[in-house]
Amino acid sequence: MSLQWRVFLRIFGLLSLLIIAVCLTAVVFSLSEHRESVKTSFRAQSLFLADQVERLVLWDDRVALKALLSRFVDEQAVVAYAFVERENTPYVYTFPTGVPRRLMNLHPNITGVSLKTWEAESQVFYDIAAPLEHDEAVLRVGLARQEIYTESLSKVWAIGALGLVTLLIGLGLSAITAAAITSEVNTATDALRLSEERVRLLLSSAAEGVFGIDLAGRCTFINPAAQRMLGFPDHNAAIGRNMHEIVHHTKADGSPCLPEDCRIQASARSGQPLHADDEILWRGETTPFPAELWAHPVEKNGVPVGAVVTFVDITERMEAEKERNRLQQQLSESQKMEALGQLAGGIAHDFNNLLSPIILIVEVLLDDLDPDSDEARHLIDVLNAARRARQLVHQVLSYSRPQIGEKKPIDLGRIAVDVIGLLRTSVPAGVTLKHAIDPDAPMIIGDSAEIHQLILNLATNALQALEETGGRLVIALRAKRISQPRALARATLPAGDYVVLEVTDTGRGMDAATRERIFEPFFTTKKGSEGAGLGLAIVDRIVAGHQGVITVTSRGGEGTNIMIYFPRYIHDMAEDTVETPAPA
Repeated sequence: MSLQWRVFLRIFGLLSLLIIAVCLTAVVFSLSEHRESVKTSFRAQSLFLADQVERLVLWDDRVALKALLSRFVDEQAVVAYAFVERENTPYVYTFPTGVPRRLMNLHPNITGVSLKTWEAESQVFYDIAAPLEHDEAVLRVGLARQEIYTESLSKVWAIGALGLVTLLIGLGLSAITAAAITSEVNTATDALRLSEERVRLLLSSAAEGVFGIDLAGRCTFINPAAQRMLGFPDHNAAIGRNMHEIVHHTKADGSPCLPEDCRIQASARSGQPLHADDEILWRGETTPFPAELWAHPVEKNGVPVGAVVTFVDITERMEAEKERNRLQQQLSESQKMEALGQLAGGIAHDFNNLLSPIILIVEVLLDDLDPDSDEARHLIDVLNAARRARQLVHQVLSYSRPQIGEKKPIDLGRIAVDVIGLLRTSVPAGVTLKHAIDPDAPMIIGDSAEIHQLILNLATNALQALEETGGRLVIALRAKRISQPRALARATLPAGDYVVLEVTDTGRGMDAATRERIFEPFFTTKKGSEGAGLGLAIVDRIVAGHQGVITVTSRGGEGTNIMIYFPRYIHDMAEDTVETPAPA
């Protein structure tokens, strides 16, 4: 049913009830007024008739009196009967069978015109009694109420017709009024609907989550972005529920957030805006996420009634911040290592110049001494120490001033097998050397000498970690496809095809502090002169020069796993040899 039709029915219904009530009231008053008017009129007529009746009674002319009374009854439609009572007995009457006994006792002790009501055979009569002056007689005239009302029908019909006309006029006025009201309501409704539609579109289009709460923390509205981020299946799943208990019950440190400590509800109650970038919200029952939120209090007549909360998921922002900090730290470490390498290279070069004459002089002296003499043995110790120093200098120079070599497609698996063959002769007792080399692993672009040194350094470190405890060393090589970029500890691994070199040992492992420093030049966990701390630093330089990425997984007492991702070589039939710029 349309709005206009409903308004019309209500207006016309109320107007009809009013008109009907007025008409009924008019009918009742009209009937009552006519009845009283008839009564008054016939009182007067009864007095006038009493004068004529009195003469006939004095003359004792009953025939004439009978004719007078009968004519009076016949001429007056409302008069039902007339009779003369003399000495409390009927004298002349118009009743067919005599005056009813009840009627005789209706007016005892009459002193003036009197009117009484009485009923006979379910009819109501008004009996008017007028005493005669010169004789003890009473003129009695009876009026029939039904006849009085019948005479009023013309007025009733007139009132009904007037009411019907008024209803017809009200019908038209109701239709006009309903149309006008409906037009105004539709105009206001359209404006309100347009306003609501704009607000709804704004909320639906907003990327930020928006929801409203009352002072009790119950949700009053929520936009689609908030539904999605908070894990609500639809709009109705959130309305009326306590948002603090569902999505804000935990602080950033993981401790419970009590309702009295909730900053959002405090903002709604106090009327003070809130901005926080360290909040934790929950998606569903098990997934928390960091959020930045704003709470804007809602007031009505200056009194806070709730708040509107806007929030964004800052997970990506925090991850980007972590990645930026990691890259900044990596850049700082690279710059530090570069400066340290340059300094070490300069010192190593000068130191090498000092070692050369020492070694030469010691060798000349040894030629002139008996090999079994004490002096020769002392000089041999000096020579060995000088040669170890020269080897250390060569390592420093290799790290600080890498040689520029030609890079071309190489078989990483073949080089790994060669290194494993060299290592088998130096494997300590109690150590098992195994390998899992994929013979179909793709080639990479690189310098075979550097790759050989890289594998040898990694395997040597692993064997040294197994000297005391024994265990297993595994060298593996396989192809691997990365479908999505991965953020690793020391770099981001782009998506693509890689050849993965993996060196795993079951040795003593490393703690977190050691893992952070293993690629620093001159950092070593070996005692005395057992290590120079350049093996893994050179490995790191070689990996970077081959556009690879290295990861280290290790825990104290659980061994160490090192994985190196080398980009796979894509063969180009137009080229026999592929050269790439050497690392700086």
